[in-house]
Amino acid sequence: MGHGFLQTYPTFQSGTKEIAMSPMKRYANKQAKARKRRQLKAQARLKHQRAQAQQYIEALHQALKDLDFPATLVAEIEGRLRAQ
Repeated sequence: MGHGFLQTYPTFQSGTKEIAMSPMKRYANKQAKARKRRQLKAQARLKHQRAQAQQYIEALHQALKDLDFPATLVAEIEGRLRAQ
């Protein structure tokens, strides 16, 4: 009733009224959800990349072992790869 951008909607069966969200609050919520979505995607991508890197390290370790490189060289190479 006369508040401009705030409107009330018809009463629901439970007897409560839903009040419209202001455009600024709606925008803020959308931005917060988008930020959260991007953060979760980045976390999932990082988790996947770490798992993939671990597989590569193990495959390289096995390849160096198959080529009969000294154990100290294998350990040094692994250490350098993990540091990256």
